Amino acid sequence: MLHTQLPVPALGECTRETEQSCLRALHADCHEELVHFVTQHVKSPHLATDIAQEAFVRLLRHKDLRTIRHLKTYLFQIAINLAKDHYRTHACHVQALQEVELQHLPRVDIRTPETIALAKEQLRQINEALGELSPLCQRIFYLNRIQGLKHREIAERLAVSKRTVEENLKRALSHCLARVDSM
Repeated sequence: MLHTQLPVPALGECTRETEQSCLRALHADCHEELVHFVTQHVKSPHLATDIAQEAFVRLLRHKDLRTIRHLKTYLFQIAINLAKDHYRTHACHVQALQEVELQHLPRVDIRTPETIALAKEQLRQINEALGELSPLCQRIFYLNRIQGLKHREIAERLAVSKRTVEENLKRALSHCLARVDSM
C-alpha cells in the first residue's frame, strides 16, 4: 500500500537547514496515520506506536534526507520493514524459548501433564512479555540470548551505546522474569 506525498515541501526542496522542520511537519501530519497503518500489521497499538517511533528515528538518522524523493512513502516502508523484523524476531524467540524451556523442564523420565502445562504456560507468558517490549529491546535480547553476541558487539551492530544494550537487556530479562514469577 503506497501513500501519497505530504503537503509539506518535498524533501528535495528542503535545504540542509530546513530538513528538521520538514521532518517535524512530516511527523505532525502522518504520525497517527503511521501508527494506525502499523497497528493493522502487528495487531498491537503499543507495539505499533513503538515501531512508528523507531521508523521516525531511523529516518532522522538517514545521512542525506534530500536524496529521498517520497519521504512519506519511505517512512512507511521503514515501518513495514520494522514490523517484518518484529515477526522474524518473534518467531526466533518462540523457537529459542521452546528450546530453553525444554532444557529447564524437570529431569524425569515421564513428564506429567501438569509439568507440560506449566512449561507451556511459562513459554506463552515469556513470549507475550517479549512482544510487549520495544523493537530495539527485542532485537538486543535476540542478539544476546539467541545469537550469543556480546554487549559490545550488539552496540556496534545497532549503532547504540553499550549502556543502552545493557539497560535494554536488563529490561527484557526483568520483564520476562516478572511475568513468569507472577504465575
